Amino acid sequence: MNGWDRAKELTLKNAGGIFFRLQNDGEKAVVVFRGVPFATEVHWTGGKYVDCDGAACEHCKDGSGLSTRVKLNVFLVAERAMKIFECSGKTFHDILEVRDKYGVDAWSFQIKRSGAAGSTKTKYSVLPEKQLTADEQAHINALPLHNLEAAHDDEEEATSPATSARRPDPNAPIAPAVVTEFRSRLRQLPKEKAYYPILGAFGCERLDEIRAADEAMARSLIERAERGEAIAPPPPPANELDEFA
Repeated sequence: MNGWDRAKELTLKNAGGIFFRLQNDGEKAVVVFRGVPFATEVHWTGGKYVDCDGAACEHCKDGSGLSTRVKLNVFLVAERAMKIFECSGKTFHDILEVRDKYGVDAWSFQIKRSGAAGSTKTKYSVLPEKQLTADEQAHINALPLHNLEAAHDDEEEATSPATSARRPDPNAPIAPAVVTEFRSRLRQLPKEKAYYPILGAFGCERLDEIRAADEAMARSLIERAERGEAIAPPPPPANELDEFA
């Protein structure tokens, strides 16, 4: 696996990239349901959902109520990719209703969100969009499905405004310790083959300007440079700031 593929894999794994979300009021998307859903009983802890452990569950002993969360494989038509949609038991009941009426093998459906980001009263509507052609069905059926039981959404949407406010800033820079590590590793390599190309890949002039969200890809590029792989070199910054001085 090369550096770019590795970075893509980590991005999908750590940023919840395989999960499909509608984040704001009025957002909608057309999907095709595939495979078998995976349901779990969960407790809401005030910041996230946690799985119920059954008879040994501490949240049950504390009197925390149970709810159902369901994961489904959905083909997202706009992206032509298989994603995971996670929903409440109420939304899944609505999906069951359209499945019973139309079936899911030969139809696409529109999912629409009603509720602002962070609202505890958000609802989703599920309506038939159009019938699929035989070619469309064959294409979608040939796509691999995600392992719903093993998949975890690390960016699961919080349902309270307070939790929403605690979400990390997507533009925050990488941590100082990471900057120190990257600087130490890059100091061992020619600037023209590693330092400049890597900064150029992110449009930065210094390592501490790289976003934390891009850390996995930056690591991948450094690994490539350490293996001697070529990275397309941009010109040096006009006002170079020497971090190694």
